[in-house]
Amino acid sequence: MWLFALPALLINICIILVPAVLTFTAAFFMWDGVGKPAWAGLANFQNMFADPVFWSALTNNFIWTAIFLTVPVCLALVMAAALLMAPKHASSCSPSSSCRASSRLQLRGASSRA
Repeated sequence: MWLFALPALLINICIILVPAVLTFTAAFFMWDGVGKPAWAGLANFQNMFADPVFWSALTNNFIWTAIFLTVPVCLALVMAAALLMAPKHASSCSPSSSCRASSRLQLRGASSRA
């Protein structure tokens, strides 16, 4: 029954889950990318938390996340309010107009002429 979701599930596992697990595992090793990895345990995390550059980068990430979450939402709300305040005659097909009915009449007229 859920077989149709299997391709999407496999893609998500391959693209998201596997790299996440490998990254988490690599965090516990000392590795230069070429040689053999050596077990580091929590030493990488101790070095990271002691580094002031990490804290600066983390702060900047929180700031950027806050900006990119709030600014687009605020702009979308302003645009939605502007569209709601627009005069009714400014749009030829507003949600309250009968666009479907007028298009049906046009189609009937075109088919009766043919």
